[in-house]
This record gives sequence, C-alpha cells and structure tokens, in this order.
Amino acid sequence: MNRSQIEDAIESRRPFLIRTADGREFPVPTRDHILLSRQGTFLTVMGDDETINSIPLIMIASVQYQPAAPVGS
Repeated sequence: MNRSQIEDAIESRRPFLIRTADGREFPVPTRDHILLSRQGTFLTVMGDDETINSIPLIMIASVQYQPAAPVGS
C-alpha cells in the first residue's frame, strides 16, 4: 500500500479494514479513528475500546472497504 491509497480510503468517508502483512486487522469505522503521520510513514488507529495502534505504512498489506453501518445503530 502507498500513502495515496490510504489517503483515498480516509477521504472516502467509508468504513474500512486495514490488514497488515502479519495478519492483524484494524477496523476504521470513521475518519475520526485514524491519523496518517505528516511524513506518511505510519498510521495511528484508535479503537472504540480506546486502544491506540501505530502501524508502519510499509506493514499494510490491504485496505478493504466495509458496508456502512445501518442508520440508527
């Protein structure tokens, strides 16, 4: 993955899942849950349970868009 692909996913305002090369998965339900570093070398993903994960961009294997949550959930 490259920086522009991650920026596109963030700007899409759609929920997505980040999958790393080692198989870990990080859901990104809204753009408020993710921060791309200024240099574009790593991401910070915040979980709903207040966990904070820093992920080097080079470790990201894929981004998979998720269906939007139903209205009222």
